[in-house]
Amino acid sequence: MAETVSTMNNTPPSTTIVQINVKQECPVQYVTVYNDRAELTRLVRYHFDNEGTYDLVLQGLSSCVDLTSFHVSGGTGKACTILEVSYQTRYEDSSASLSDTTPLDQLQTQLDVVQADVDEHAQELDRLKKQRTWLDGRASKLMNQEGPMSTRSKAEMSFSSTSFTIPRRSTINADGKPHKLTIGVLDLVSTFSYTIVPKLSLHAYLKASTLNTSDKYLLAGPASIFMNNNFVTHSSIDNVCIGDTFDLPLGIDSSIKVEYKPVKKTSDTQGIISKIHLKTVRHETHVTNTKTNEVVVFVYDQVPLSSDEKIKVTLIQPDLRRKDTNPHHTITLKDTNNLEWKCTLPPRGECRLPFEYTVEWPVDKQVEFQE
Repeated sequence: MAETVSTMNNTPPSTTIVQINVKQECPVQYVTVYNDRAELTRLVRYHFDNEGTYDLVLQGLSSCVDLTSFHVSGGTGKACTILEVSYQTRYEDSSASLSDTTPLDQLQTQLDVVQADVDEHAQELDRLKKQRTWLDGRASKLMNQEGPMSTRSKAEMSFSSTSFTIPRRSTINADGKPHKLTIGVLDLVSTFSYTIVPKLSLHAYLKASTLNTSDKYLLAGPASIFMNNNFVTHSSIDNVCIGDTFDLPLGIDSSIKVEYKPVKKTSDTQGIISKIHLKTVRHETHVTNTKTNEVVVFVYDQVPLSSDEKIKVTLIQPDLRRKDTNPHHTITLKDTNNLEWKCTLPPRGECRLPFEYTVEWPVDKQVEFQE
């Protein structure tokens, strides 16, 4: 691998801040209304005359937005990369209105703030005292109980740190503001799959499983997810060691169509001497791949779990006793009593997943189904 070393000025490039009024310069283009919410699509046009880093500040967005629902895409012409998307609420500086008040009023306002802070700490101190009294009483009762003495192995806690080498020198201004530096660019290979829970949502959620093949540890913290240079969502990752695999959600992909057929339920009473109720539940999930490439889809559904031995649940379809030799279509019953279908769909392909089970219980019992 060839390495190019160049000498650069240590002075960091300045960031140009562009203020945009949402009502005037970022109008609403589309509105999609759902039962419990509405989705707005806005369009902003701005031409960058010079290369560099820009902060586009959109002022006037509603305070009732779902902070996890932001999707930002765009950038035409030359290569344009969205580095970060954040939503901030800024409050007016109340100190500006103090100019019309007397110095005595200003001191009284400061005194009220300090007194409120003292009262808050006093309440917290009182709560901690009560908690300590209760814990001391509880500890004495536990120590006086009969039984063998329990021993624990001595654990040693070690704190590790990860050091990163910045590729080039950078100057951080002492302005009290956060600054971002590029530690490195990691080229990792990801495996993409879709997760579908049709009982809860008729959407296919794209997930990327990535193996950390680099020589760097990834520290836990917030992460901004981009796909095809478009901002998808904010997420977080745990500590990822070298050689570990981590998952990243990439949001909903409308190219995977999910159809959940209406549930059909039939009830019957069987038996001559000991009668039982028999309830049959049938439904089907239909998944269609409209993409031009092959995709892997995981579909999950729940098999009822009985807490009473007199209530019997029998899975009719799919038949887990029959071994399926098709490697592109596997079915697994998880420990959580959930069925997992793993389907590999070819381009423009589809699959139909029938699901049927019966529930039997004595006629003298009442059965309550809980999700």
